[in-house]
Order: sequence, then C-alpha cells, then structure tokens
Amino acid sequence: MDDSKTPASNSLTDCGICHSTIEKPKALLCLHTFCLKCLKACIDEHDAEMQKITCPVCQEETKLAPLQEVESLRDNFFVSELLEKRNPQIDCTGCAKEGRNAVGRCLECSDFLCQKCWESHTEMRVFKTHQVCSMDDIRNGDVEGYGQKESGEVLWFYCKTCGIQHSHADHDYVLILKSDNNEVNLTKSSSEQQLTVPSPASRSPVTTLDRRRNDVGIWLLHREFGKDGLGQLQRGAGIAVCPNGDIVVADKNASQVKIYSSDGLYKHSLNSKQVHSKITAKKAVSLPTSTSPGKRHNTHDVPSSPHNVVVNAAGEYFVTDLSHYVKVFDAQGLYKYHFTAISTQGEKSDTNDVPLEGLANGSDGTLLVGANGNTDWYISKHKQDGTHIESVNVRIRPTYLSTLLDGKIVVSSQKGVQILDPTGQLLHTLHAPPGVTLWNTAGVCCTKGIVFVANYLGDCMAVYCFSVTGKYLGCATREVRSPKGLTITDDGKKLLVVDTNGKSVKEFILMQMQ
Repeated sequence: MDDSKTPASNSLTDCGICHSTIEKPKALLCLHTFCLKCLKACIDEHDAEMQKITCPVCQEETKLAPLQEVESLRDNFFVSELLEKRNPQIDCTGCAKEGRNAVGRCLECSDFLCQKCWESHTEMRVFKTHQVCSMDDIRNGDVEGYGQKESGEVLWFYCKTCGIQHSHADHDYVLILKSDNNEVNLTKSSSEQQLTVPSPASRSPVTTLDRRRNDVGIWLLHREFGKDGLGQLQRGAGIAVCPNGDIVVADKNASQVKIYSSDGLYKHSLNSKQVHSKITAKKAVSLPTSTSPGKRHNTHDVPSSPHNVVVNAAGEYFVTDLSHYVKVFDAQGLYKYHFTAISTQGEKSDTNDVPLEGLANGSDGTLLVGANGNTDWYISKHKQDGTHIESVNVRIRPTYLSTLLDGKIVVSSQKGVQILDPTGQLLHTLHAPPGVTLWNTAGVCCTKGIVFVANYLGDCMAVYCFSVTGKYLGCATREVRSPKGLTITDDGKKLLVVDTNGKSVKEFILMQMQ
C-alpha cells in the first residue's frame, strides 16, 4: 500500500477541514466525518440556503431536506468512542438535560449516563441485564471485552480508496475480522486477496460481529432520517418502498402517511395536495359518520391515525387507519376510493367498527388485510380494486403481515409470529431467540427465505431473523430502540426500520462478504 494513504494514529479523530481534533463529529453519507461547526461554516461560506454539502475528501454530495439543519446529520459514534478516551468530559446522552457530564456508559444501550441516569438505569427492571461501567474504568482499559461481544471477535472496515476506516458502498474496502491471535481479511473484491493494514494503534473497532449473523449477513447502519424538519416523525408504524424507490411511512400520531425520497429527503404526505377534481361515481363512496361513542369522524381523503401502508406495482398506496376501511391513493398521493374488509361470516368491517391493521401484497397480485374482529381475528383477501375474494380466520391478532413467494402468510401480533399456509392453517411458530426474555413482536418482512421480525420492548429490542420453517438464524441489528414497521427492498440489500423511540427511520445495508 502507498504510505501516503496509510492513516496516521489520529486520522480518525482529526477534522479534514480545520485539521484539529473533531468536535461533535458529524458523518456525511459517504461516512467521512467532520466537526459540526466546520460543516456549518462550509454552508454559511457558500450559500446559507443551499440544501447539500460536498464532502471535502471524496466530493460526494450529501443532500439536506428543506429546513433541515446540519445538526440533523448522523453522529459518528465510532469517532466518539475514540474521543471519549481522551476527552475528560462527555455529555450524558440518556436524558433530556443538556450539559450533564457522563460518569458511566451502558454497554448494551451504548448511552453515556450522568449520575441520575445511571441510578435510574440500574433500578428499572427492563435494564436489569444491562452492564454499566464507569468512564474512569473505560478510559483506563479496565473494562473486559469493551468494544467486543462475547464471541471475542471484532469486525471493522478499511477503505482502500480513501485510506481510512469506513465502508462506502462504491469504494474498495475490506472487512477485517480480528481474533485473539490472528487476523482474517474478507475482501469485497474476489480478485483482491491481500492487504497491508494500519497498525493496531491507528484503528478502533467499528462494530462487533455476532457469530450467528453468518446466516443472515452483516447489516450496517447507513443513514437515519425523519428526525426533524417538515418530515419529522411523531410515531411511525408501517413502512413500504415504492416502485420508484420512494419510502412511505405511516405516522400514527401525526395522522399522516409521509413520503420520502430514496435518500431520505421528505417530499410530501398523502393527500397533502389538492384532491382529484373528478372521481368516478363507482368509486367515489362517502364514508358515514360513526355513531359509536368515543369514535372520531374520519374524512375519506385524509388518513386518520394510519397504522399500515403498502404500495402496489402501479405505485398506488393502500392504507389502514381508524376508519375501518382500506383507503386507496394514487401514485401522486391523492385519494381514489376505499373498501371494507369482510369476515369469514360475511360481515363488513365498517358494520361492527372492526379495526383494520395489517397489510401485505400477496404473491399473486392480491392484497391481504388484517382485521381485529370483536369475536375473531381474520385476514381478508382482495383484488387491487377492492373486490373481496375470500377470508380466513387466524389464531393471533394480525397487526403486521408479510407474504412469501409460495403464498404463505407471515402474521405478527404483540405476542408472537406465525407462518400460515394460504388457507390460514398454522405451519410454524417463531419463538423468542435464545436469551430473549421479553418477546414483543411488531413488523415483519421477508426476502430470499429469511423472515425479519422486530422485537420492540424490554432489554432485547432488535431485528431478528428466522427461516421460513421457523428456525432462528441470527440477529440482523440491535441498533434500534423500539422498532415497529419493517420492509426490505426487492434485491434484499436494504432493510428499513421504523424506530418509534428514536422517532426516525433507520436504513441498514447488507455488507457482502466473499
């Protein structure tokens, strides 16, 4: 390797703009990291109204949404971990109070904790298995296994294009797996077999490797969006990917279904534009006002506390909300029509005020709707125009749905996940993974024989993976707090997770290993 590209011992903690130690490290989409104040100065120097930042190192552009501030860029926690060992004062990230110095860190949550947060962390039952260590012990290297999991292996990425540690999708990088006595280089390019890497003093672990991830791949957090600006999420639920790459999220508390571009920039909400001036009489059905006590009136053209959303091949949106109907919007986000779910007894969902929750596109071009009936739970199957085909009863509440290519149905409720055949017969139950004490499941999605399941409560919040026969395969990511909706792109390389605690969407990319 060219010595000029070998990073110095402090290259990861020096800002490439001011050439000093990074303060409040912010990462661009290319993962190059700079001081928050330096990035703000770059925008102020050129154009205060500009909506993009050009990386001074690789020239890749990072777009900002309208009204989005530089502060909303993702924090580089890996650089923060390097700085914490030399910085005597680190702010608490576990509470809303600013300026409180951290005295410890939770190794499970990765939060820095002030004295009060530390005490609360150790007293709450949901955190009883978490390990909190003092900052002094961390700085002195007295915390056994700090930066590693129980497997004793550390995974980090070295970019040969930039000569620094990161894993830009378009760059030539290697994955370095270090054990106690040796190193293994897993190259991105099969033609590349050897690489001279920097000395141990010049690098730090980027993330840790769970041995069980061998069957599900390694998922790297690529970006996070929806945290602020016009597209700020209040309480996200269902999520889907449009044929054009846009990302659509049901925001329950905001009573909006929000559309983001493929790179996370907010575009608009369903029916935030003018409604169609002409709607065919056949499909222009007005919704009745509910006479049930405590029920709010729901207008036909605006989602009311939407729970789930799917998009068909034509780019049309299907939404379940409090109205007991499935509402349909065209590719421009304007209301078209709505229809009811129908139980196995032929009862319509609007007749008995049956909440509709789960939604999924069937493998045969149909639409599956999960209904939380008064006396039973069922899935109602429809054509794309809303015509009812059939219904099947299910054993658990169909809060989230997904489908497999062979027509099997994956049903997720708060207390578990089941795989059914197309007639509703139970095939497999997905049990809690080993060591998971609280199994509170939410969103599910499927790709290439793998079922992804969100577990959103307790001390085991993560996205877990199972085979289509119910076998536990491993954990995709633990970098989530109360995950709800899940979706994955058709190529199986991008996983999108609605993080209700972080009030954001987190995008993970699959790192390929040869």
